[in-house]
Parts: sequence; C-alpha cells; structure tokens
Amino acid sequence: HRFAYAQFTHNYREPPVWGPLIRVLTGIFDAPLQNFHEVVQQPERFYVFFPIGSAVRQGLVRIAASAEIPERCQKFPLFKSCNMNLGTLVPTCWYLWDGKELTELGLPLPQQYYDLPQKEIVNFSLLIKRIESCWSPREEVFGKKKTTALSKGSEDSN
Repeated sequence: HRFAYAQFTHNYREPPVWGPLIRVLTGIFDAPLQNFHEVVQQPERFYVFFPIGSAVRQGLVRIAASAEIPERCQKFPLFKSCNMNLGTLVPTCWYLWDGKELTELGLPLPQQYYDLPQKEIVNFSLLIKRIESCWSPREEVFGKKKTTALSKGSEDSN
C-alpha cells in the first residue's frame, strides 16, 4: 500500500450545499506518516469538495491524525468553474466563486486563475485517480480529457 493525505478545512453548508472541502497534501508515501506537521505546512496539491464523512463510514479512507490548519488555509479559497459544451467538453464561459458571489469572466480564463481549484464534488474513485496521476486543477482549463466529476447544476442558474 501507498499513502496519501488530505486535510479537512471547511464544510460548506449554505444552499446549495457543497459539503466537506479537503486540501490534498503533497506527496505519496510508502509508509504511514508518524509526524504530519511538515506535510500539513507544505502547499497543497489541490482543494476539492469530497464526501469525507461518508468515505470514512464506508472504510474508503480513515482519519490518520488531527493537525492544525495552517493560517493561510483557514480562509475559504477562491474557486473557478465553467459552463461546458457537452459535446466537446470544452469550456464556454468561466466564473470565479468565493463561497458567496459568482463572478462571470467569460473566455478565455485569465492565466492567473489556472491553478485555482475547480468548483466540483468528486467521488472516491476520481479523487484516487487524481492523486495517483499527479493531476492539478490547471488540467481543467482547456477542457476535460480523461476526468469527469459531479457538478451541481448549471452556473447560469446561480
């Protein structure tokens, strides 16, 4: 077995409910970590909404430790999202979301936003695939190629 770690940072409960937000931490390890302080302090690989409680209850993941959330990670992050052409899977309009307001950017997505997390909820299989493949949110900028995720409806309805 190999080991990867994530840290629960927020639980988005306002409608529409997005649920638990985790930050996937840097590194895949051959043995379980004994000290989490160093890895928790490093920049995260990405943030994603993931049903962590359900995954724990199903035995898919387990709680390894409790570590303080770094100060820079305590504020709710800014997300990018898009409407996508369902035939080509290419974005047709980009948005920014800060947990309260949705701001339309249009096309193309300005480069300074490429590395923002994608506003989406992923299942266990996709989370593992992204961790193992060294995926980053930048890969979503030019259209979905090999990954899909659950989406919470059209951005136009917000």
